[in-house]
Amino acid sequence: MTINVYMNKIGLWTASLFDESGNEIETMNGGYPKSGYTVIDAQKMWGREAGVIVSYGKITPPPQEDLPFID
Repeated sequence: MTINVYMNKIGLWTASLFDESGNEIETMNGGYPKSGYTVIDAQKMWGREAGVIVSYGKITPPPQEDLPFID
């Protein structure tokens, strides 16, 4: 699990929880002027075992590759 703390479109810090595949599971609305407060709240909500990435924009999931079927 990964927590992405990022600045939303109106300049407030927001947090999103991503699974191991990079898909967004849940979002916590922004409301703090500093990223540290959002990190603390996100870790309280989703657990300290998740890694935290702080950025000035939402991270995007990695592109999914279609693997060829080999029989």
